[in-house]
Amino acid sequence: MVLQRHVSFDEFMSWPEQKPYLEYFEGEVKPKAVPNSDHSIVQADLMFHLKSWDPKVPVVAEQRCLLKGAGSAAVLPDVAVFPPGGFTVNPKRQAVVPPRLAVEILSPDDTYADVQAKVSLYLEAGVPVVWVIDPAARNVTIHRAGERTKVVSEEGKLEEPLLPGFSLSLKTLFQNVDTMINPQPTEQP
Repeated sequence: MVLQRHVSFDEFMSWPEQKPYLEYFEGEVKPKAVPNSDHSIVQADLMFHLKSWDPKVPVVAEQRCLLKGAGSAAVLPDVAVFPPGGFTVNPKRQAVVPPRLAVEILSPDDTYADVQAKVSLYLEAGVPVVWVIDPAARNVTIHRAGERTKVVSEEGKLEEPLLPGFSLSLKTLFQNVDTMINPQPTEQP
C-alpha cells in the first residue's frame, strides 16, 4: 500500500516519526508491514544469537537507515548489523552508514515485489548481504551483490563470512515459533 506518491526525500525526512512506521523508497512512502507473532519471535531470537556471538557488534532492530544508491531511501530493516565502530547516526539518531547485514523477516502483509525492491535497494546502497527470513516456509534467502541468490532450508545453517565464526542452525532459529505459541505438554515423571 502506497500512502502518497511523489514525495521528495527531503520532504519525507522533515515529517515527524509516526505509527505505523513509514519507509521511503522508490520515491514512495509506504507503511512498514505490521509483524505477527512468528516475525517477532524470529526477530528477537536472531538478535539474541547475533549479540551472543559478539556483544561488541552493533545489532539493532527497526533502526531507521538512510541509504544512498540509485536514489535516496529511508528504511527500517527488521534487524541490522553494523561493523564495530561503524554504527554512525545523525542528530535524529538515524543510521547514515549502510549496515553490513540487513535482515527482512517476512510478515503476512509483505508483498514479493516490495521485498525484492528493498533487497535491490539495500544492495545498490552498499549493503553487502541481505537475509530474507521466511518464518512460514522455514528458510532464509541470502542475497549478495553480483552473486546468485542462495536459499538455506530449515535443515541448514546460517554462516556468514562477514560475521566470522557466526553459525546458527535454522532449526534453532525457528524452534521458538512453535514452542512459544503452541507449547507442547511436558511429560510427568
